[in-house]
Amino acid sequence: KYFNILCYILLILSLLGTYIYIDHLEESQIDINNINNSKCMGNQAEYLSEKALKNREYFDNRNKDIIIESGTGEITKILDDVPDLTFEVKTSEPLTIELPRIYYMGYNLEINGQDIELTESDNGFLQATIDESGTYTLTYKKTPIMKIANIISIVTFVLCVMLLIKKKSKKL
Repeated sequence: KYFNILCYILLILSLLGTYIYIDHLEESQIDINNINNSKCMGNQAEYLSEKALKNREYFDNRNKDIIIESGTGEITKILDDVPDLTFEVKTSEPLTIELPRIYYMGYNLEINGQDIELTESDNGFLQATIDESGTYTLTYKKTPIMKIANIISIVTFVLCVMLLIKKKSKKL
């Protein structure tokens, strides 16, 4: 009896606590062409790197283009479906480019099956040095630790379901 009452109280308190974080859509119009990135960041902008936080104005105003940091060349986006990005580069010299993705470990940039090293730019985005012309593909493959954590989660879920089924079958 007391456990159920405690659960209801905690549920009500958590719902009341989240009220201040809800963006009340009836009070504002959404302009799809001018989205405020800071509304997606959470209260503390917790998933931005230190570099992105230091350059917050740059981050908030950055467009979705691939920016050439050094060198000369031409870049054409073929596919821009976050997190995936495919683009064509035409250059006769090495280029350092900044990709329109926040730096996270687990991204993979490749051309013809060859991996290109990704680093964090001064602004907190993915950066790469491109040595040749061609079509590049950026994908998010996750880190090995993330893959292991996903496997552990799935195994845990399956074990919990099996235990529940076993427990219910013993009651019958």
